[in-house]
Amino acid sequence: ERAARVAFVEFTSGAMLIEGDRVEVGGETIGEIAGFDETWMPNYQTIVLRKAEPTTGRQRGYRLGDAITFVPVFTPV
Repeated sequence: ERAARVAFVEFTSGAMLIEGDRVEVGGETIGEIAGFDETWMPNYQTIVLRKAEPTTGRQRGYRLGDAITFVPVFTPV
């Protein structure tokens, strides 16, 4: 019920994403990784997010080309 998907993201460097990693757009946290949907593999994999507010990117003013940042859940302090 409180899930969203990040669609068609271009990664500029390799990394490993895991459940619990925080996802940000423009410095604003939009949720955390809840899991992955592999229905359309090997064409693409959907990243499923857990978030607090049921809003869309359009409602938040996101635009094509906005940078998405994945912050590791195990970031050293």
